[in-house]
Amino acid sequence: MEKGKNLEVVPAIERALNIFGYLGNQNKPMTLKEIAGDLDIPSVSTFRIVKYLCSRGYLIE
Repeated sequence: MEKGKNLEVVPAIERALNIFGYLGNQNKPMTLKEIAGDLDIPSVSTFRIVKYLCSRGYLIE
């Protein structure tokens, strides 16, 4: 992929990466409500993304 090209943002991927970054900076387990509130992501979206990442082994509940 060429550097400098404008890439279309994929909202679900951006949110998932934001969740990873957020959780990586925490020193304790976080609730879905805390994640959604702190990242300003709708609760339903947060739930779906986190559940999917758990099902794939990227996060643990």
